[in-house]
Amino acid sequence: MKKVFQTIVDNGHGNCMQAAVASLFNCELEEVPNFIEYKDGWFKPLYEFLTPRGYCYDGMLHNKNHSTLMNPTHDCFNEVKWSKKHIITKTKLCYEEGVNGYYLASVLSPKYFNWQTAITATHAVIIDIDYNIVHDPNLAYQEILQYPLADILGYNGIIDVFLINPVSK
Repeated sequence: MKKVFQTIVDNGHGNCMQAAVASLFNCELEEVPNFIEYKDGWFKPLYEFLTPRGYCYDGMLHNKNHSTLMNPTHDCFNEVKWSKKHIITKTKLCYEEGVNGYYLASVLSPKYFNWQTAITATHAVIIDIDYNIVHDPNLAYQEILQYPLADILGYNGIIDVFLINPVSK
């Protein structure tokens, strides 16, 4: 994996996902779309980037603890049904190939996290099969000790894992 660093650090407008995907695929930053520019339409440019490289997006794994923390009263009045298929577990990544054994994930932003913006203040990182963060595309975070709420969330503070896998033949 080639470590590529983001060039835009701005709450809600940074290019950490672009840099993380470039790192996964050993590309230059400019070869990867800046997904944040597409707002909610980020999936199409991701798909168009992955497909010619022989990869596909197979959904996401979610950290249940994050969901409960960000919306605690929802669980008080509603029976929450989670698809086991989409929940982060200790061994879940054993069943996913990823990109050369690495995975795109999100954490709460160390710089922009606060309770009022907790749901949207996320940051893209690269992890290994054991949920260890092996690359953070923000150069300022190279010596980070832990991500916001990591002790409460578990999994090193990872809130989502993007399942990007080789296309089965």
